[in-house]
Amino acid sequence: MTTTSSLDRSTAALDSLCQSLASDRRRAILRLVPDPSSDGIEKADLATRLVAVTNDKPPGAVTDDERRRSEIELAHHDLPALQDGGLIATREDGAVVATDHPAVDENGIDDALAERSDADCDAVFEALADARRRTVLSVLENERGSLSARSLARSVAAREIGASERSVPSDRVDRVLASLVHVHLPTLADAGLVAYDDSAGRVGYEGHPLLRTGLIDLGRDTETTDEEAIDAVTEFAVLAPTGD
Repeated sequence: MTTTSSLDRSTAALDSLCQSLASDRRRAILRLVPDPSSDGIEKADLATRLVAVTNDKPPGAVTDDERRRSEIELAHHDLPALQDGGLIATREDGAVVATDHPAVDENGIDDALAERSDADCDAVFEALADARRRTVLSVLENERGSLSARSLARSVAAREIGASERSVPSDRVDRVLASLVHVHLPTLADAGLVAYDDSAGRVGYEGHPLLRTGLIDLGRDTETTDEEAIDAVTEFAVLAPTGD
């Protein structure tokens, strides 16, 4: 029987948290859902208020059709994602409340996302919703300058298997490098979290105010597998030079 370690649960929880926040619609929902000490908000009322907020009109102007469509999206997509992320809960009477998760403004998260477009915020959370990419950032944030992509791959591989860099097999480094070059570094660069020069094959840490709030613990992921990344590389396997 396969068991899930506390590390696996921790990593999966952080994946789910970031993925649930990688949507301006879901971030808007969190601003509408009351705190755990309240009676909560009915789903129909939440659907109406969400349409009003996202379309910049009063709740009274929301049509029945708009409310129904919003309720369907909430029921099938948004609320399950936010619940998986540990951000909301549903009471026995069906009302929705926020949890006591630290993803609140006490951590300065709203300030960290201020003056950034919804698309930029989506990209940052999407980039952070992956253990390998968080490990990349954890490695880079402790470097004074940039690293070669291969050196980065070796450091990431070592952390993932809990071994010294010298002991990591070269074929594993190659696999991690391929996933970085074809998948993860472009994603992190697009989100503005790293500076990646693909022609020179070098990567540097750019950071983000969100990473200073304490919400995302980059050091939490220490042992992961790279099978998902290898599968992704198969789809994107255009043999590009790494610059190493």
